[in-house]
Amino acid sequence: MAKPFVISIMAEDRVGIVADVSTAIRNLGGNLADMSQTVLRGHFTMILIASFPEEVIRDTVRAALRAV
Repeated sequence: MAKPFVISIMAEDRVGIVADVSTAIRNLGGNLADMSQTVLRGHFTMILIASFPEEVIRDTVRAALRAV
C-alpha cells in the first residue's frame, strides 16, 4: 500500500529544480499526485503530495530531496 507524504520545499530558484525534485521522488519509487509552486523574488517554493512504497521512510525522502 502506498504511503502519502506532504512535502514542502524552499530554496533559491535555479534552472532544473522541478526536474531534480521529480527525479528524486521517482528514484524512491514515488508517485507525484499534486503540487503547487511559486517563485518570489528569486526564491522557489513548492508544496506537493507524493506517495511512496511502505518501506520508504521519512528520513530517506528527506535525504534524497536535500541532496538535490
